[in-house]
Amino acid sequence: MKGGQIYDIMALDDSGEVTAHDEDTLFAAAKEEILRAVDEFDEGVRSNLVLVAPPFYGLEAFLDRMAKGLYPRAQPLDGADLYRDGGLPFESDKSIGVISGIERLYRRRIGGFGAMKRFINHVASSPHLFIASCSVYSWDYLQEILPLGRIFPRQIRLPVLDAKDLMEIHLSLYGEEELEFVIEKEAPMRVGCPIRLGRRSIAIRGWKVEVPVPEVRIKDLKDLRPCIRHKTEPPPSKRVFFERLARISGGNPGVAEILWKRALEYPLVRSETLQEVPSIDLDFDHSFILSIILSKGSLELDEIEEVAGRSMEILYGLQRQGLISFDGKTISMRPDALKGAFDHLRRLKLVV
Repeated sequence: MKGGQIYDIMALDDSGEVTAHDEDTLFAAAKEEILRAVDEFDEGVRSNLVLVAPPFYGLEAFLDRMAKGLYPRAQPLDGADLYRDGGLPFESDKSIGVISGIERLYRRRIGGFGAMKRFINHVASSPHLFIASCSVYSWDYLQEILPLGRIFPRQIRLPVLDAKDLMEIHLSLYGEEELEFVIEKEAPMRVGCPIRLGRRSIAIRGWKVEVPVPEVRIKDLKDLRPCIRHKTEPPPSKRVFFERLARISGGNPGVAEILWKRALEYPLVRSETLQEVPSIDLDFDHSFILSIILSKGSLELDEIEEVAGRSMEILYGLQRQGLISFDGKTISMRPDALKGAFDHLRRLKLVV
């Protein structure tokens, strides 16, 4: 690092164990870019940075580790506290603000952008370096209406993970043959060969004779595949499991972690716990409220009550469909419903 200062990025959590064993896969590029921004800041060039990802990705925990690693220069800040208290309180010896969840600085109502606009003005005129996180569903919406890109010129979108990535992360702590993957068997759908032997009458020297004649009914050459007899080996159960995990989680490592824990009954890993999200059927009012919850990941009831007259009825309806968790005060997206909710809201153009 330039400037001669060494930062303990692999900081320990409260249990004393390193929690970043998978950071090389998830946050390597982000970590490198943050440290580059700090180096440039030390040389007099300020370039604020924002990390953008869906809820449950793990940004909050990662930024917490970064703030500890950049101690004593960094001051951790929370978007919800900034909305509630106003301003950006900095201690005199702090020069770097690490802000978790700037999506909490606005509300979807008339006059609901005041705190976000004040935040933008403060950051634009501040001498401090800012490193922030934001939900991707809020960031894409806010970018359309506010100059966030100007105050955060460095924007890092965390990657969607594929089956290979998830396999590398979750199997890194186990031996090669330590786990047994159990894939429930599905009865294959039999498709018959479209070639049949029919019979046709033909006249031979005045006599009618029935002879076998092949009848072929195909629309595409692919229809002939059932006629070709060959043996195919089933795909390895491990690969099948992680392909399903990647599909259902939407490549979100935080959601995948929750689904992995459900499936793991050491030493067995059971794929039947990975269930596709049923098709979502909601009216516009329910869909709009769902879009607000999705954009934040979780929020307090009063934020919904500000925009919805029949909020309790809508929230209990979303809860019955398995889309959210609601304890009477705090509302959260269900991790396994995240991808299905996003797909539904994107069809309605309620998310960008």
